[in-house]
Amino acid sequence: MQYNRLGQSGLVVSRLCFGTMTFTHTPGEGRMPAVAKVRQKEADDIVAACLDNGVNFFNSADVYANGEGEEMLGAALGKRRQEAVIGTKVGGRTGGAALLGAGLSRRHMVMAVEESLRRLKTDWIDLYLFHKADPYTPIEETLDAMETLIRDGKIRYAGVSNWQPWKMAKAIQYQKDRDYSRFIAAEYYYSLLGREIENDLIPAALDADVGLLAWGPLASGYLSGKYTSDDPTGGGGRRASFAFPPFDPAKGDEVVAALREIGAPTGASCAQVALAWLLAKPVVGSVIMSGTSVSQVLDNIGAADVKLSAEDVARLNALTPPSRPLLDVVIENGGDHVMKATLYPKQA
Repeated sequence: MQYNRLGQSGLVVSRLCFGTMTFTHTPGEGRMPAVAKVRQKEADDIVAACLDNGVNFFNSADVYANGEGEEMLGAALGKRRQEAVIGTKVGGRTGGAALLGAGLSRRHMVMAVEESLRRLKTDWIDLYLFHKADPYTPIEETLDAMETLIRDGKIRYAGVSNWQPWKMAKAIQYQKDRDYSRFIAAEYYYSLLGREIENDLIPAALDADVGLLAWGPLASGYLSGKYTSDDPTGGGGRRASFAFPPFDPAKGDEVVAALREIGAPTGASCAQVALAWLLAKPVVGSVIMSGTSVSQVLDNIGAADVKLSAEDVARLNALTPPSRPLLDVVIENGGDHVMKATLYPKQA
């Protein structure tokens, strides 16, 4: 297994992280029945397999299966809690139709962290992430509340997920100005079929020294290769009823074909090659993988041993280049020709 410090912190995490969105006590129910299928016994086995194979990082959220994702992770870790780095998220709706049952207000965050601690059966959360932006709460209130939770010892580190890059940058500046604890992680969708964050979020994360956590690395299972023209449902996989994130299926098939070719000489699976492509990127702090069985999770963990050649990485990069924002083109073409011809080469 490979390990990384997250951002500018001293928190050491495995570069493969296990996400608990698949955990539930009640399969077939809840907000995402196509995703949450794993019962407690299977969850216990999966978590143990992760720890035994070097995965020390686990990712959850208070909204996963209405809190069952956290609850089952806490139960599965049990006495091995000290071996694990737990990340969970706040901000989604956990209060049903209650007006105040969501968001990033001080009121909701203080309540939500206590509930997460109870479900996870722990005295502290290693990494607490804002699950999504809250347009109704001033960012200053959210950050002040987070700092209080850190100083009270409820959480150790903080980060963001699915925020606009400008908002993350604004928050980090507020933290700097007040000598607050800085964000150490940013969790965003990133896969061979979803590379938009390369345009703005990744440059912002690099500038702020924030570790990138990649969710959806297999595009909800499509890059595992189990979805084909002969079986577009993937044998009853999640994308049969929950086709998110969206992408062009023709491009997906082209990428899967390349994954098969690249993995064939060494016997690496499509999923392993897709995960290895992300692991080959230094900017990626950890890749959040998942699974519904121990064998599936072990296959994903095997990606840590897959070493792609520079040619393989270049081939995959060329298949799905993200579209470039017009502003980037304007800046590149509108640079000062004298400076470009003199100063820039000397800095290269």
